[in-house]
Amino acid sequence: MPRHRTAVALLWVFVFALPAAAESSRGAFSHITPHLRTETRGGAAFDCLSIEGRTRYPQGTRFWVGVRPESSAHWIWQTSATARGGQFVVEFPPSERRLAVGRYVVAVQFRMEDQSAAVREEIRGFEEFGDCLTENPEKLKELMELDRARAERYLAILKKDGRCPMHDQLQEGSLLVGTAEDIDRAFETEEAALRDILDAVKDQFLLAEELGTQGAGEEAWSAWFQDVGSLEDQVGVRSRRTAWSARGSAWGRVESAFHALRRLADAFQTPAVDPASLATLDEAAAAGDRDAGRRAALARRHAAETAHERAQAERDLIETLAEALYGPAGLKPAPARRIAWAEELRSSLRLAWTFQPDAPR
Repeated sequence: MPRHRTAVALLWVFVFALPAAAESSRGAFSHITPHLRTETRGGAAFDCLSIEGRTRYPQGTRFWVGVRPESSAHWIWQTSATARGGQFVVEFPPSERRLAVGRYVVAVQFRMEDQSAAVREEIRGFEEFGDCLTENPEKLKELMELDRARAERYLAILKKDGRCPMHDQLQEGSLLVGTAEDIDRAFETEEAALRDILDAVKDQFLLAEELGTQGAGEEAWSAWFQDVGSLEDQVGVRSRRTAWSARGSAWGRVESAFHALRRLADAFQTPAVDPASLATLDEAAAAGDRDAGRRAALARRHAAETAHERAQAERDLIETLAEALYGPAGLKPAPARRIAWAEELRSSLRLAWTFQPDAPR
């Protein structure tokens, strides 16, 4: 489905808790606007995000700027910006890990602790303790006596803007990627894609069991590995090119499933111990051939290890798929259904062991 990618700055919301006396100091940032564009280089698409705005903080003040999904506390991109002439501009490096359709938060934060000594000195007279000069006559009188030129500069700024900068401030706004219709459907679209991949992985799991129990040849296994590799590439490309996903944990479980699939195939393809050869070794060992006895023991240990690896791969696959479907971050979080689904799959394959998953995470 084509995705129309746009960036829109919406209403900015102040989230820093201010004392009542500092009411007039709100709004040290203004006209903050994100711009998102796509560039193509060497056949690959890159997201290029820039953020610009105005500020009343003095020249050289440093800000922290970050981008996160609206529904997550995970910061996707973060960097710093510096005030120049009452403005600042942030240019994030082009990223192949693109922002999926959805709603994002852009945050700009000033922290006094991050500033240079010169900037601290410049800001200190405004509101280090929550008061503006115009709101604290004693403070104004003190500053006029200590440094009249500085005090007059502050007063000129206050007269022009009507507000003074804050000691610390965090402001957040919205960045929309995609059309409103795309955003409304984004969750359903991703869920459908994840469901399709999970169904395909389950099909390959069932096919591996069939090939293994039938003793399929190299040609059949080669075709199986090719199909699994194609699915794995699809998931890998998506992971590399997506900056964040609401179903990130589920996609991670899918990636783990491919590793378990290959382990299962390797266990099935490991040459089995020939019963006739083992019987011959046992006869020789019974007749006193110690070397035959060691070889028989080694063969049995090898067979046991292969059987264990196969069973472990089957367990891991079933639990991984169940987690991606019904785990806390799966398609339909439901711990009880997760256990039931896994047990149903185990029973359908007639696997002898009992499924005992870890406690829901």
